Amino acid sequence: MKQRIFILLILFIAAFGSPSASALTLLQENLIDVPNRFAVSIADFAADGEFTPQSVRNLVEKQLVTAGFKLVSEESAPPLATVQVTIVRRDDPAEGKVYMLDLNVFNVSVINTVYRLRKGTVWMVGSEKVIAGNDFPKNVEGRLSQMVRYLVQDYFTANPNQSGKQ
Repeated sequence: MKQRIFILLILFIAAFGSPSASALTLLQENLIDVPNRFAVSIADFAADGEFTPQSVRNLVEKQLVTAGFKLVSEESAPPLATVQVTIVRRDDPAEGKVYMLDLNVFNVSVINTVYRLRKGTVWMVGSEKVIAGNDFPKNVEGRLSQMVRYLVQDYFTANPNQSGKQ
């Protein structure tokens, strides 16, 4: 039985090839040729002490600029991509303050249709649950920073020629 499984595995690899270490994930593929022009949009949420929409904007923008992303305003002409951060807070009797974090990238480009502009999600990581602990808001900001790092890594993996350019 073990021999049959081994033979089937060898045949599968021979037929379809072995997975490449340099193969892009689907999310990374979605970022190919997305121009390095990004706007940051923070969905409005109720401020919670020092954790405010403006503090979240500052955190995300600083991290993107440091990584080499070129930031523009949301009103800028295409091509541009929008990094949208959504934060939802709920109070749970058992867990206390719980935050759900979502990070989406929409690529906006001019196309010739009735609507002229098209907006679609090209990259996302989300529904990240963070329970605000004793280190609030640092623990929530830390998780959001990690999500932004995923975006930066995926973007530059998909667009290695953009690395280090501003």
